[in-house]
Amino acid sequence: MNPTYYIACDLGAESGRVMLGRLEEGRLTLEEVHRFPSAAVRVLGSLRWDVLRIFEEIKTGLRQVAGRQVPVASLSVDSWGVDYVLINAVHPMLSPPFHYRDARTESTYERVREKVGSELIFAETGIQFMSINTIYHLVSDVEKSRALLEAADSFLTIGDYFNYLFSGVPRVDESNASTTQLYNPRTRSWSQVLIERCGFPPKIFPQLVPPGTVLGQLLPEVAAETGLPEVQVVATCSHDTGAAVAAVPAQEGEDWAYLSSGTWSLLGLELPQPLISEKVRERNFTNEAGYGATTRFLKNIVGLWILQESRREWARQGREFDYATLTREAENAEPFRSLIDPRATRFLKPGEMPQKIAEFCSETGQPAPETPGQFVRCIFESLALLYRITI
Repeated sequence: MNPTYYIACDLGAESGRVMLGRLEEGRLTLEEVHRFPSAAVRVLGSLRWDVLRIFEEIKTGLRQVAGRQVPVASLSVDSWGVDYVLINAVHPMLSPPFHYRDARTESTYERVREKVGSELIFAETGIQFMSINTIYHLVSDVEKSRALLEAADSFLTIGDYFNYLFSGVPRVDESNASTTQLYNPRTRSWSQVLIERCGFPPKIFPQLVPPGTVLGQLLPEVAAETGLPEVQVVATCSHDTGAAVAAVPAQEGEDWAYLSSGTWSLLGLELPQPLISEKVRERNFTNEAGYGATTRFLKNIVGLWILQESRREWARQGREFDYATLTREAENAEPFRSLIDPRATRFLKPGEMPQKIAEFCSETGQPAPETPGQFVRCIFESLALLYRITI
């Protein structure tokens, strides 16, 4: 039997990659074809995503696949959660999308919870309270950019936005919809209660589809530009963690948990239905949609973001390190010399991360890390202890 090929475009908050999967005799092998940075940009004081540059990078990867002249069956894109792009029939992007770490939700997060009610929000969505969630960014749009919302036909989460650019079909997959804190996992639909309470235009909420839905063929203009045939475009689990959990090689009947660690660390279980209760709300766990109508019951934890930001800061100082070098230096550093609480607010915002780590250690009576190896060892051990506490 001849092999079949599939293109998976995996977008993370630090980098993106175009992967080529080869399925032959029931065995799937993966090859990284193209990798590129997906860093945010500062625009007039706000933090945004340069999604058009990312689009060009993905097309570069598609051209490389096309050059191999292999039979490609389909392509799909996944991404980080919560962020979104506003579109209408005339404009494929009304404004560069905000980065989830933009400070604009600092003024809306607590206010929305007080106005709408934390109990109601959680009862409707089962989602962990985090200021990065889509609901708080959309409220900021209502307050500061109402005309932009009114001009929009739809908002699309990032992975679904790129699937739209490839297929012309605006849909949101349930896995990414669940990260918005506007999706009701019991009804598997948008929460009309929260849409009304928050004053969002109902028209911007697109049709939801389950992971695995075929959206259509690759647009002719994209096919011509990349050299690919008009392959199928699929709405997979467009939330990257949903895609990762779907691939866990667990057997039915086994008890297992997962840790998907990138910019964020997501630690949890796969359940047949959402677990929404007062106890779950108090402990701030979350119910995200998974493949096959499953629920990813998990905790969002600040992950390797702290390391990524430290590495960026060292690069700005003229000290370039790859991750392999940093890991080796961490292995040689003294264990448990100093620890941080990765959940502390100071570590959520970008910039000067090594200084923030050193200040935390000094304030808590610990020796501050001095070398990159000591900093990285501190980060790794602090995260490991936080994972243990969460379990």
